[in-house]
Amino acid sequence: MEEAAAEISGRLPIMIDEKTRWDRLEIQNGSAIYTYTLVDPSAMSYAQEDWQAVIGRIKSSSSLRLLRDSNLTLRYLFNGSDGKEAFALEITADKYQ
Repeated sequence: MEEAAAEISGRLPIMIDEKTRWDRLEIQNGSAIYTYTLVDPSAMSYAQEDWQAVIGRIKSSSSLRLLRDSNLTLRYLFNGSDGKEAFALEITADKYQ
């Protein structure tokens, strides 16, 4: 998983939509840490979407099998456009297995 994370990190930052920039992916202490910046202040409610749907995509996507097999805790950190942490979400492996 570390090799895949390093490969992805080499391509970051990237805009994943008009409101959200993916800045970093790190593997640390049994966690995959995804760091995003909400470049549009109105994106706060957008980013706090239905996380059950996100978990459903993690469970069903064939492209995320390596992630599922790793049993990592997934941490999503969202910073505001000012660089300060806006909110965070943690999904443990038992929720997406």
